Amino acid sequence: FTGGPVLPWAGERKVSGRRLHAKAALLQYRSIRGAVRTRVLVGSGNLTRAGLASNLEVLTWDEIQRGSRAFLGVDLLREIKRLAQELEPDSRTKEVLTALTGGLKTASPTGELMSSLTRQGRLVPERKHKDPAARAVYVVSPGFAGDNDRQAAAALASWCGPDTHVHLYTGFTGSKKRAGAATEGLVLSRGLVDGLRRTGAAVTVHAIPEQDEDGATRRLHAKAVAVESANGRAHLWSGSANCTGPGLLGKNRELMVHQVTTAD
Repeated sequence: FTGGPVLPWAGERKVSGRRLHAKAALLQYRSIRGAVRTRVLVGSGNLTRAGLASNLEVLTWDEIQRGSRAFLGVDLLREIKRLAQELEPDSRTKEVLTALTGGLKTASPTGELMSSLTRQGRLVPERKHKDPAARAVYVVSPGFAGDNDRQAAAALASWCGPDTHVHLYTGFTGSKKRAGAATEGLVLSRGLVDGLRRTGAAVTVHAIPEQDEDGATRRLHAKAVAVESANGRAHLWSGSANCTGPGLLGKNRELMVHQVTTAD
């Protein structure tokens, strides 16, 4: 911020080193009667008007008031604490983390948070060799990768094979009507497409119009990867990492939520 914090009670903390690209929030409330409620949000939306109100985003959220169940907020709190250790000691940060910890003392971690906030590492792990290649892979991402970036394809290659169909959903800078006739406006890395095709997989690109017929713009900013296996099971990663090498390989500071579910 150029003129100091937007909110008078907001404290600024500088994080040096790798690019901080994660988007998450841990919100805690106390009712008049003293009950504590905690809400966790991990997603793709930046703390901007467009990110909160108008872009096409994806968000995972959960809320807990009492009980000892697994809660994603515990996973996030652990990562924030590790990140805080990289910063200069600050009484306000310590106070906030102590309060959050007290409100979550009976909850347990889910193990679903894939994080490169404090340690570099893959956000979408490699497929285990004993597992067959995926029947289908779905990728939703803005086209931020450079045209020659093959790292994102390498990050997904272990899931792909000759029997895999990869669907890439990315934004088109125009309306649905214009998308049917235009040859320009789609931003996508050729390195990503070529790299995925080298695995033998079929690749289909889906252009998502970012402009309504009345001219309003809704930018595709969501980031998600879904892998569907032949046995009907599916893995879903969603959060902050774009389909780029720095995003999926954890070179940026990113957060993705990993869920195992059924393909439907």
